[in-house]
Amino acid sequence: MAKIGNTEYPDIGLLECLHTARAIKLDFGGEIKRSGLAHVLGMSPSGGAFAARLGSMRMWGIVDGRSTLRLTDAASRTVGDIDAGTETGRIAELAKNVHLFNLLHARLQTGTADKSVLAATLQELTDAPMGEVNSKLPQVERLFNEVRRYMEPTVPIRAQPRETADIPSGGPSERGHSRGHEPDLETKPPTTMKLSFDGGEMAMDETPDNIDLFITALVTRKRKLTQSDADGAPPAEPT
Repeated sequence: MAKIGNTEYPDIGLLECLHTARAIKLDFGGEIKRSGLAHVLGMSPSGGAFAARLGSMRMWGIVDGRSTLRLTDAASRTVGDIDAGTETGRIAELAKNVHLFNLLHARLQTGTADKSVLAATLQELTDAPMGEVNSKLPQVERLFNEVRRYMEPTVPIRAQPRETADIPSGGPSERGHSRGHEPDLETKPPTTMKLSFDGGEMAMDETPDNIDLFITALVTRKRKLTQSDADGAPPAEPT
């Protein structure tokens, strides 16, 4: 499986894996020998390309088994659906099997994330060095953007209302002296921070961790802009 930091993600996209799953269902009744699938795909059963495809199908939750590969119930329902709306819902179910993409979707729900924002978010989620993040970014971006349109919006976690069951219902004189004259506090929703670039937007609740992520995104973008300016600058004239 592909990795960024210590976090795994599939080598092959979900829709391409489902294309293989559809052939397994229609041509082989939903199960096939491992060596048979490699033959159908024109791959060596011991080769890296076949291992990457099979590992991706497992990670997406499409197949189970070792020597004999069987479609999971979710995959079998997905490739068996004729109605486009139903199939979309089934694809969403499979898309949520990749933990990294769930985390990215929870952070970057709106639009297509700017590459700097996506890179900073990946670094924050995986603790991978920025050099590794930049090398893996095109593949992760392609795979994530393929499935994020199927994933339902995630409701951000808000602060829970303060418990009031232990507060007497009487007037001020009946409220325990141990609380002093503490005023009634209402739980307010956290402030939402937004950072917009051409082609993407980053929107999160205002927390210390999310502020750090915004700063990382801006620093990453500044570094790339500075490098672009340096690469495009004319050579200095000799003195």
